[in-house]
Amino acid sequence: MPYFADPPEELRQIITRAATVNTMAINQVGSIYARLMQLLSRPEPTTGPDTQQDASGPHLQDEDFLQGVGSSQAHYANWGGSATVLVPDLSDRQGALSALASLAEQGEGLEDAQEAPSHFQRFLAIYREFPEAGDGQWQPAYAVPTDPNTGTNDGVIFSDPQGCITHPYALLWAQLFNLRYRLLLSYLTHFLQTDGPLLGANAEPTGRGYLNRWTFDEMRRLSDIAARLARLPRQAVSPEGNGGGGSESNVDGDESPERAGAPFELPYTLNLPDREQDRWRSHADVLDSCLRLESLITASSDGAAPGGTQEDSDALLTALQADDAGALAVARAMMSGEALPGSATGFPKVIWLLEGAVRGFAIGAHHNFWRGTTRDQFVTMSVFGNPLLATKEDGSFDAASSNLIKALRGEAPFDAPDPSASPTSLTAVPTADPSHFPRMPAEHPPMPEQGIEFIYQWIEAGCPE
Repeated sequence: MPYFADPPEELRQIITRAATVNTMAINQVGSIYARLMQLLSRPEPTTGPDTQQDASGPHLQDEDFLQGVGSSQAHYANWGGSATVLVPDLSDRQGALSALASLAEQGEGLEDAQEAPSHFQRFLAIYREFPEAGDGQWQPAYAVPTDPNTGTNDGVIFSDPQGCITHPYALLWAQLFNLRYRLLLSYLTHFLQTDGPLLGANAEPTGRGYLNRWTFDEMRRLSDIAARLARLPRQAVSPEGNGGGGSESNVDGDESPERAGAPFELPYTLNLPDREQDRWRSHADVLDSCLRLESLITASSDGAAPGGTQEDSDALLTALQADDAGALAVARAMMSGEALPGSATGFPKVIWLLEGAVRGFAIGAHHNFWRGTTRDQFVTMSVFGNPLLATKEDGSFDAASSNLIKALRGEAPFDAPDPSASPTSLTAVPTADPSHFPRMPAEHPPMPEQGIEFIYQWIEAGCPE
């Protein structure tokens, strides 16, 4: 919510409604942005003894802004995922202020264009269209508890018993969620403490490249597990349906209306070891714990039924176990200094590179057209009537003339300016020529050159399986 010293009546009503169902104070995010911008701004001239403070409070000094730390920052080329993901490069006070202003406008803006409304505008529109209580039987959300948790840990962590997940099967999934949340934070932290390319020779992923890819993968896994938890009961249900324990078979039914939820419990520490090998050892330990939990879930007597079909449960667990086994092999190789396991080759690697270029997320008008295709389908595919691959007179494939390579390199007709926001300057780019297209993937960072070169050589080699 934007900062208002005197909120309008509609926002007063929203605050009042929220306060009646929540014991926490209702704060305005806009006030946090305002405070941060005040700290980053230069102080007004003063004749007092403290030249770094004025009537508005303290300010950061020029020497507080470190130089030469670009490699420790996140960059759009590595983390940009769409036009709405702002990852500006910062080097000084003014850049930090501009970034904060853009982020504040994106989140709490009042007057954003309707084709790109701020987060606040979107939530406000939902509120205005939301049915009042009693207007029907529609339930807009799962009955998840406030602050779901996995229980008090010997007095070290206080957990609200009202949100404690006690159903044995749901508790396993909640513990797995916490481990994956730890992996996400650890991968991201580790990546920012290293430097180097994401892809090496022959477009093989580097250790840093794996960290980058795994971070995005964990975001999706957390979403999948959170959706599963929201369909699982928080407590084991007794035969009488009073939630006091007993039978675990009354799942996802009327007898157990309150569901579990994603706990988001932080690990005891987010610090990584100093030595690079030990950082990978830490990841390996958590991955090994994930695999153990996944085996317990699979072996659970009622593991096929709660919260969904057996096919749903098996598919998610199978994917998690396969991915974790592969990641564990990489982590063990990195911590021992051995060669990394070989990645995919041929057509599967082309798919892997294309999927990695969009961070594994669903994209734009033509969607992820490569998903689910065979090699023979891919080489004859057209997108909006334009063939992906070109052929020469003798029938062999022509990489240089192929639209896929032109799109990835930004060559005509894929040389129009990207209409999305510039990730560096945070300013708008002129509208593209309608006869041309932006470089692909649109609204995403370009694919690394090593990846484009691999696809180029794959086409020249006849697109082998």
